Amino acid sequence: MFSKQGIVQQTLPQVVYIHVQKTDPDDDCLKSGLEGSGIIYHESGIIVTNSHITNEGTGFAVELYDGTILPAKLIGESLLTDLAVLKIDYDKPLPAVTIAKDDEANVGDKVFAIGSPLIEHLKGTATFGYISHLKRFGFKSKSDIYLPILQSNISLAVGSSGGGLFNREGHLVGINTLILGNKVAASFSGAINSSDVVWVVESILKTGYGPWKTAFGINLKPVTTAMAKAHNLPAPTGVIINNVTEGSLAESLGLKVSDLILKVGHILTDSVAALTYASMHAEGKRTTISISRAAQIVEIPLYIPLKHRKRVVKNIRGFDKYGFKLKNSHNCIGVQVNGVLPGSPAAAEGFLGDEVIIAIQPPNSSKWVEVNTPKTLREQLKLYTGNGVIIKVLEHGEEVLMALSC
Repeated sequence: MFSKQGIVQQTLPQVVYIHVQKTDPDDDCLKSGLEGSGIIYHESGIIVTNSHITNEGTGFAVELYDGTILPAKLIGESLLTDLAVLKIDYDKPLPAVTIAKDDEANVGDKVFAIGSPLIEHLKGTATFGYISHLKRFGFKSKSDIYLPILQSNISLAVGSSGGGLFNREGHLVGINTLILGNKVAASFSGAINSSDVVWVVESILKTGYGPWKTAFGINLKPVTTAMAKAHNLPAPTGVIINNVTEGSLAESLGLKVSDLILKVGHILTDSVAALTYASMHAEGKRTTISISRAAQIVEIPLYIPLKHRKRVVKNIRGFDKYGFKLKNSHNCIGVQVNGVLPGSPAAAEGFLGDEVIIAIQPPNSSKWVEVNTPKTLREQLKLYTGNGVIIKVLEHGEEVLMALSC
Protein backbone atom coordinates (compact mmCIF):
# COMPACT_ATOMS: atom_id res chain seq x y z
CA MET A 1 0.00 0.00 0.00
CA PHE A 2 2.83 2.42 0.86
CA SER A 3 5.69 3.09 -1.52
CA LYS A 4 8.44 2.98 1.07
CA GLN A 5 9.21 -0.34 2.71
CA GLY A 6 9.04 -0.26 6.48
CA ILE A 7 7.61 3.29 6.70
CA VAL A 8 5.05 2.22 9.31
CA GLN A 9 7.73 0.47 11.37
CA GLN A 10 9.83 3.65 11.25
CA THR A 11 6.87 5.71 12.42
CA LEU A 12 5.65 3.53 15.30
CA PRO A 13 8.27 4.81 17.83
CA GLN A 14 7.10 8.40 17.20
CA VAL A 15 3.75 7.67 18.91
CA VAL A 16 3.45 7.23 22.68
CA TYR A 17 0.90 6.04 25.23
CA ILE A 18 -0.35 8.57 27.80
CA HIS A 19 -1.03 7.45 31.38
CA VAL A 20 -3.31 9.82 33.29
CA GLN A 21 -4.13 9.96 36.98
CA LYS A 22 -6.74 12.13 38.63
CA THR A 23 -7.64 12.87 42.22
CA ASP A 24 -10.90 11.38 43.44
CA PRO A 25 -12.76 14.29 45.12
CA ASP A 26 -14.44 11.90 47.56
CA ASP A 27 -11.32 10.39 49.13
CA ASP A 28 -8.46 12.55 47.81
CA CYS A 29 -6.75 9.49 46.31
CA LEU A 30 -5.14 9.23 42.91
CA LYS A 31 -6.94 6.86 40.54
CA SER A 32 -6.67 5.94 36.88
CA GLY A 33 -8.33 8.44 34.61
CA LEU A 34 -8.72 8.97 30.89
CA GLU A 35 -5.80 7.61 28.94
CA GLY A 36 -4.86 7.87 25.33
CA SER A 37 -2.14 8.44 22.80
CA GLY A 38 0.30 11.17 21.88
CA ILE A 39 3.08 12.03 19.45
CA ILE A 40 6.69 13.07 20.02
CA TYR A 41 6.69 16.63 18.73
CA HIS A 42 10.36 17.37 19.46
CA GLU A 43 13.33 15.14 20.24
CA SER A 44 13.88 17.02 23.53
CA GLY A 45 10.78 15.35 24.99
CA ILE A 46 7.90 17.61 23.91
CA ILE A 47 4.78 15.41 23.67
CA VAL A 48 1.50 16.51 22.05
CA THR A 49 -1.86 14.93 22.83
CA ASN A 50 -5.52 15.96 23.17
CA SER A 51 -6.67 18.24 25.98
CA HIS A 52 -9.72 16.01 26.55
CA ILE A 53 -7.18 13.41 27.72
CA THR A 54 -5.25 15.72 30.06
CA ASN A 55 -8.02 18.05 31.22
CA GLU A 56 -9.04 16.18 34.37
CA GLY A 57 -5.61 14.78 35.13
CA THR A 58 -3.48 15.56 38.17
CA GLY A 59 -0.58 13.31 37.20
CA PHE A 60 0.84 12.13 33.88
CA ALA A 61 3.32 9.61 32.53
CA VAL A 62 4.39 8.80 28.99
CA GLU A 63 5.09 5.26 27.80
CA LEU A 64 7.49 5.02 24.90
CA TYR A 65 7.21 2.41 22.14
CA ASP A 66 9.87 0.24 23.83
CA GLY A 67 7.86 0.16 27.08
CA THR A 68 9.87 2.79 28.96
CA ILE A 69 7.56 4.83 31.24
CA LEU A 70 8.60 8.36 32.19
CA PRO A 71 6.89 10.98 34.40
CA ALA A 72 5.53 13.93 32.43
CA LYS A 73 4.87 17.56 33.26
CA LEU A 74 1.87 19.36 31.78
CA ILE A 75 3.20 22.44 29.96
CA GLY A 76 -0.21 23.71 28.93
CA GLU A 77 -3.46 22.88 27.19
CA SER A 78 -6.07 24.50 24.97
CA LEU A 79 -9.67 23.33 25.28
CA LEU A 80 -10.67 25.44 22.28
CA THR A 81 -8.44 23.35 20.03
CA ASP A 82 -8.38 20.07 22.01
CA LEU A 83 -4.59 20.07 22.18
CA ALA A 84 -2.21 19.73 25.12
CA VAL A 85 1.56 19.68 25.56
CA LEU A 86 3.51 17.47 27.98
CA LYS A 87 7.26 17.37 28.68
CA ILE A 88 9.36 14.34 29.57
CA ASP A 89 13.08 14.12 30.34
CA TYR A 90 15.13 11.41 28.65
CA ASP A 91 18.87 10.78 28.42
CA LYS A 92 18.98 10.78 24.63
CA PRO A 93 17.11 12.37 21.70
CA LEU A 94 13.66 10.92 21.06
CA PRO A 95 12.28 9.97 17.60
CA ALA A 96 10.19 13.03 16.74
CA VAL A 97 7.59 13.19 13.97
CA THR A 98 8.23 14.94 10.68
CA ILE A 99 5.51 17.52 10.08
CA ALA A 100 3.85 17.39 6.66
CA LYS A 101 3.69 20.56 4.57
CA ASP A 102 0.31 22.16 3.90
CA ASP A 103 0.18 20.87 0.32
CA GLU A 104 0.99 17.26 1.24
CA ALA A 105 -2.61 16.29 2.13
CA ASN A 106 -5.37 15.87 -0.46
CA VAL A 107 -8.70 14.06 -0.59
CA GLY A 108 -8.10 10.47 -1.68
CA ASP A 109 -4.55 10.26 -0.29
CA LYS A 110 -3.59 7.05 1.46
CA VAL A 111 -2.93 7.57 5.16
CA PHE A 112 -2.39 5.49 8.29
CA ALA A 113 -3.06 6.14 11.97
CA ILE A 114 -1.04 4.98 14.96
CA GLY A 115 -2.49 4.98 18.46
CA SER A 116 -3.32 2.87 21.47
CA PRO A 117 -6.98 1.80 21.62
CA LEU A 118 -8.00 1.07 25.22
CA ILE A 119 -10.01 -1.98 24.19
CA GLU A 120 -7.70 -4.77 25.37
CA HIS A 121 -4.98 -2.07 25.54
CA LEU A 122 -3.89 -2.48 21.93
CA LYS A 123 -0.80 -0.27 22.18
CA GLY A 124 0.96 0.72 18.99
CA THR A 125 -1.94 -0.16 16.66
CA ALA A 126 -1.74 0.94 13.01
CA THR A 127 -4.88 1.28 10.86
CA PHE A 128 -5.12 2.33 7.23
CA GLY A 129 -7.42 4.29 4.96
CA TYR A 130 -7.89 7.40 2.87
CA ILE A 131 -8.46 11.12 3.45
CA SER A 132 -12.18 11.82 2.96
CA HIS A 133 -12.28 15.61 3.48
CA LEU A 134 -9.67 18.24 4.33
CA LYS A 135 -11.56 20.84 6.37
CA ARG A 136 -14.81 20.25 8.24
CA PHE A 137 -15.97 22.65 10.95
CA GLY A 138 -18.43 22.06 13.76
CA PHE A 139 -17.47 18.59 14.98
CA LYS A 140 -17.90 17.92 18.68
CA SER A 141 -15.65 15.69 20.74
CA LYS A 142 -15.26 15.89 24.50
CA SER A 143 -15.54 19.64 23.94
CA ASP A 144 -16.22 22.00 21.05
CA ILE A 145 -13.31 22.17 18.62
CA TYR A 146 -12.89 25.50 16.83
CA LEU A 147 -10.56 24.03 14.21
CA PRO A 148 -11.19 22.60 10.75
CA ILE A 149 -11.08 18.80 11.03
CA LEU A 150 -9.33 16.51 8.55
CA GLN A 151 -11.69 13.57 7.97
CA SER A 152 -10.60 10.05 7.01
CA ASN A 153 -12.22 6.63 6.80
CA ILE A 154 -9.68 5.09 9.18
CA SER A 155 -11.02 2.92 12.01
CA LEU A 156 -10.19 4.27 15.45
CA ALA A 157 -11.35 3.39 18.95
CA VAL A 158 -11.40 5.09 22.34
CA GLY A 159 -7.79 5.62 23.36
CA SER A 160 -6.61 6.42 19.84
CA SER A 161 -7.12 10.13 20.58
CA GLY A 162 -3.89 12.08 20.50
CA GLY A 163 -2.17 9.63 18.17
CA GLY A 164 -0.77 10.49 14.78
CA LEU A 165 -2.24 10.44 11.28
CA PHE A 166 0.54 9.95 8.72
CA ASN A 167 0.85 10.06 4.95
CA ARG A 168 2.64 7.51 2.79
CA GLU A 169 5.92 9.35 3.37
CA GLY A 170 5.56 8.87 7.11
CA HIS A 171 4.97 12.61 7.65
CA LEU A 172 2.44 13.76 10.25
CA VAL A 173 -0.68 15.19 8.59
CA GLY A 174 -2.81 15.34 11.76
CA ILE A 175 -3.50 14.50 15.40
CA ASN A 176 -6.42 12.06 15.75
CA THR A 177 -9.01 13.70 17.98
CA LEU A 178 -12.48 12.25 17.41
CA ILE A 179 -14.36 9.29 16.01
CA LEU A 180 -17.75 9.30 14.35
CA GLY A 181 -20.32 6.58 14.88
CA ASN A 182 -19.63 3.36 16.76
CA LYS A 183 -17.06 4.04 19.51
CA VAL A 184 -15.38 0.65 18.97
CA ALA A 185 -14.52 0.99 15.29
CA ALA A 186 -15.84 4.14 13.65
CA SER A 187 -16.47 4.41 9.92
CA PHE A 188 -15.04 7.92 9.91
CA SER A 189 -12.58 9.72 12.14
CA GLY A 190 -11.32 13.27 12.51
CA ALA A 191 -7.85 14.73 13.00
CA ILE A 192 -6.47 18.21 13.68
CA ASN A 193 -4.35 19.04 10.66
CA SER A 194 -0.62 19.36 11.20
CA SER A 195 -0.36 23.08 10.37
CA ASP A 196 -2.88 23.90 13.12
CA VAL A 197 -1.07 21.53 15.49
CA VAL A 198 2.15 23.51 14.99
CA TRP A 199 0.35 26.84 15.40
CA VAL A 200 -1.35 25.83 18.66
CA VAL A 201 1.61 23.94 20.15
CA GLU A 202 3.99 26.84 19.56
CA SER A 203 1.48 29.13 21.28
CA ILE A 204 1.23 26.77 24.26
CA LEU A 205 5.02 26.48 24.51
CA LYS A 206 5.34 30.26 24.52
CA THR A 207 2.54 31.20 26.90
CA GLY A 208 1.22 28.07 28.64
CA TYR A 209 -2.10 28.23 26.79
CA GLY A 210 -3.33 28.22 23.23
CA PRO A 211 -5.04 30.77 20.99
CA TRP A 212 -7.90 32.59 22.69
CA LYS A 213 -11.40 33.23 21.45
CA THR A 214 -12.44 36.81 20.68
CA ALA A 215 -15.88 37.84 21.90
CA PHE A 216 -17.37 39.92 19.07
CA GLY A 217 -20.70 40.40 20.85
CA ILE A 218 -22.84 39.17 17.98
CA ASN A 219 -25.50 36.52 17.52
CA LEU A 220 -25.15 34.60 14.25
CA LYS A 221 -27.18 32.22 12.15
CA PRO A 222 -26.44 30.20 8.99
CA VAL A 223 -27.06 31.69 5.56
CA THR A 224 -29.92 30.14 3.62
CA THR A 225 -30.28 30.02 -0.17
CA ALA A 226 -32.83 32.83 -0.04
CA MET A 227 -30.55 34.95 2.18
CA ALA A 228 -27.65 34.40 -0.23
CA LYS A 229 -29.86 35.46 -3.13
CA ALA A 230 -30.87 38.63 -1.26
CA HIS A 231 -27.16 39.45 -0.88
CA ASN A 232 -26.57 38.80 -4.57
CA LEU A 233 -24.37 35.77 -3.80
CA PRO A 234 -24.35 32.71 -6.09
CA ALA A 235 -24.63 30.21 -3.19
CA PRO A 236 -25.07 30.17 0.61
CA THR A 237 -21.84 31.19 2.31
CA GLY A 238 -20.78 33.09 5.42
CA VAL A 239 -22.82 33.80 8.54
CA ILE A 240 -25.52 36.44 9.02
CA ILE A 241 -25.55 38.81 12.02
CA ASN A 242 -28.82 38.45 13.89
CA ASN A 243 -28.00 40.77 16.80
CA VAL A 244 -25.21 43.15 17.89
CA THR A 245 -24.58 43.70 21.60
CA GLU A 246 -24.33 47.29 22.74
CA GLY A 247 -20.77 48.25 23.64
CA SER A 248 -19.33 45.14 21.99
CA LEU A 249 -16.34 44.78 19.70
CA ALA A 250 -18.73 44.23 16.80
CA GLU A 251 -20.45 47.56 17.47
CA SER A 252 -17.10 49.37 17.65
CA LEU A 253 -16.14 47.84 14.30
CA GLY A 254 -19.36 49.11 12.76
CA LEU A 255 -20.91 45.69 12.17
CA LYS A 256 -24.69 45.79 11.86
CA VAL A 257 -27.68 43.48 12.00
CA SER A 258 -28.16 41.73 8.61
CA ASP A 259 -24.48 42.06 7.69
CA LEU A 260 -23.24 38.81 6.19
CA ILE A 261 -19.68 37.98 7.31
CA LEU A 262 -17.79 36.29 4.46
CA LYS A 263 -14.25 35.99 5.77
CA VAL A 264 -11.66 37.30 8.23
CA GLY A 265 -8.37 37.88 6.48
CA HIS A 266 -8.11 35.03 3.97
CA ILE A 267 -10.15 32.52 6.03
CA LEU A 268 -13.73 31.89 4.92
CA THR A 269 -16.30 32.13 7.74
CA ASP A 270 -19.13 29.87 6.65
CA SER A 271 -19.96 28.79 10.22
CA VAL A 272 -19.73 30.16 13.77
CA ALA A 273 -16.80 27.82 14.43
CA ALA A 274 -15.05 29.08 11.30
CA LEU A 275 -15.46 32.70 12.46
CA THR A 276 -13.97 31.81 15.83
CA TYR A 277 -11.09 30.00 14.10
CA ALA A 278 -10.45 32.96 11.82
CA SER A 279 -10.47 35.44 14.72
CA MET A 280 -8.03 33.22 16.64
CA HIS A 281 -5.68 33.40 13.66
CA ALA A 282 -6.14 37.18 13.44
CA GLU A 283 -4.81 37.78 16.95
CA GLY A 284 -1.97 40.28 16.88
CA LYS A 285 -2.39 41.03 13.17
CA ARG A 286 -3.85 43.90 11.20
CA THR A 287 -6.35 42.40 8.82
CA THR A 288 -9.91 42.90 7.58
CA ILE A 289 -13.40 41.48 7.94
CA SER A 290 -15.12 41.04 4.58
CA ILE A 291 -18.88 41.45 4.74
CA SER A 292 -21.81 41.68 2.39
CA ARG A 293 -24.02 44.66 3.25
CA ALA A 294 -27.00 45.56 1.10
CA ALA A 295 -25.60 43.25 -1.59
CA GLN A 296 -22.28 45.15 -1.62
CA ILE A 297 -18.92 43.76 -0.45
CA VAL A 298 -17.37 45.90 2.31
CA GLU A 299 -13.91 45.53 3.89
CA ILE A 300 -13.70 46.54 7.57
CA PRO A 301 -10.25 46.95 9.21
CA LEU A 302 -9.69 44.58 12.16
CA TYR A 303 -6.99 44.50 14.81
CA ILE A 304 -7.18 42.09 17.74
CA PRO A 305 -4.34 42.88 20.19
CA LEU A 306 -1.91 40.11 21.01
CA LYS A 307 -1.84 39.20 24.69
CA HIS A 308 1.79 38.70 25.67
CA ARG A 309 1.30 37.80 29.32
CA LYS A 310 1.46 34.31 30.67
CA ARG A 311 -1.40 33.02 32.75
CA VAL A 312 -1.25 33.77 36.46
CA VAL A 313 -1.17 30.34 38.09
CA LYS A 314 0.30 29.98 41.56
CA ASN A 315 -0.89 26.53 42.64
CA ILE A 316 -3.65 24.08 41.83
CA ARG A 317 -5.70 24.74 44.97
CA GLY A 318 -8.17 27.57 45.37
CA PHE A 319 -9.64 27.64 41.86
CA ASP A 320 -13.42 27.49 41.49
CA LYS A 321 -15.34 25.34 38.98
CA TYR A 322 -14.90 27.99 36.29
CA GLY A 323 -11.13 28.08 36.75
CA PHE A 324 -11.02 31.45 38.54
CA LYS A 325 -9.07 32.45 41.60
CA LEU A 326 -10.82 35.64 42.74
CA LYS A 327 -10.29 38.44 45.24
CA ASN A 328 -11.83 41.80 46.05
CA SER A 329 -10.71 44.61 43.78
CA HIS A 330 -8.38 47.12 45.42
CA ASN A 331 -10.69 50.04 44.59
CA CYS A 332 -13.90 48.14 45.52
CA ILE A 333 -15.12 48.22 41.92
CA GLY A 334 -15.66 44.80 40.43
CA VAL A 335 -13.90 41.53 41.27
CA GLN A 336 -10.20 40.93 40.62
CA VAL A 337 -9.22 37.77 38.74
CA ASN A 338 -6.14 36.70 40.69
CA GLY A 339 -5.41 33.58 38.64
CA VAL A 340 -6.77 31.32 35.91
CA LEU A 341 -6.37 27.56 35.76
CA PRO A 342 -5.06 26.37 32.35
CA GLY A 343 -7.62 24.23 30.55
CA SER A 344 -10.56 25.57 32.60
CA PRO A 345 -13.72 27.15 31.12
CA ALA A 346 -12.34 30.59 32.07
CA ALA A 347 -9.04 29.85 30.33
CA ALA A 348 -10.84 28.56 27.25
CA GLU A 349 -12.70 31.89 26.99
CA GLY A 350 -9.47 33.87 27.04
CA PHE A 351 -9.17 34.98 30.68
CA LEU A 352 -5.50 35.34 31.65
CA GLY A 353 -5.56 36.70 35.19
CA ASP A 354 -5.41 40.33 36.43
CA GLU A 355 -8.71 41.24 34.75
CA VAL A 356 -11.43 42.95 36.81
CA ILE A 357 -14.95 41.61 36.28
CA ILE A 358 -17.39 44.46 36.80
CA ALA A 359 -20.76 43.16 35.56
CA ILE A 360 -22.57 40.29 33.89
CA GLN A 361 -25.46 40.29 31.45
CA PRO A 362 -27.98 37.48 32.00
CA PRO A 363 -29.16 35.57 28.90
CA ASN A 364 -31.94 37.25 26.91
CA SER A 365 -31.46 40.49 28.81
CA SER A 366 -30.07 43.91 27.92
CA LYS A 367 -29.46 44.85 31.56
CA TRP A 368 -26.16 44.52 33.40
CA VAL A 369 -25.82 43.16 36.95
CA GLU A 370 -22.87 44.72 38.78
CA VAL A 371 -20.68 42.43 40.90
CA ASN A 372 -18.34 43.71 43.61
CA THR A 373 -17.45 40.62 45.64
CA PRO A 374 -16.28 37.11 44.68
CA LYS A 375 -19.32 35.64 46.44
CA THR A 376 -21.78 37.78 44.44
CA LEU A 377 -20.02 36.98 41.18
CA ARG A 378 -20.09 33.22 41.81
CA GLU A 379 -23.77 33.39 42.76
CA GLN A 380 -24.59 35.16 39.50
CA LEU A 381 -22.46 32.77 37.44
CA LYS A 382 -24.17 29.80 39.06
CA LEU A 383 -27.54 31.17 37.97
CA TYR A 384 -26.71 31.83 34.35
CA THR A 385 -23.61 30.07 32.99
CA GLY A 386 -25.59 26.99 31.99
CA ASN A 387 -26.97 29.02 29.08
CA GLY A 388 -23.92 31.21 28.62
CA VAL A 389 -23.44 34.65 30.11
CA ILE A 390 -21.75 37.81 28.79
CA ILE A 391 -19.22 39.35 31.17
CA LYS A 392 -18.02 42.96 31.21
CA VAL A 393 -14.33 43.11 32.07
CA LEU A 394 -11.82 45.87 32.77
CA GLU A 395 -8.53 45.02 31.09
CA HIS A 396 -5.69 47.54 31.25
CA GLY A 397 -8.29 50.19 32.05
CA GLU A 398 -10.49 49.41 29.05
CA GLU A 399 -13.89 47.74 29.07
CA VAL A 400 -14.09 44.55 27.00
CA LEU A 401 -16.79 41.91 26.68
CA MET A 402 -16.13 38.25 27.29
CA ALA A 403 -18.39 35.25 27.89
CA LEU A 404 -18.57 32.10 29.98
CA SER A 405 -20.51 28.88 29.70
CA CYS A 406 -20.18 25.96 32.08
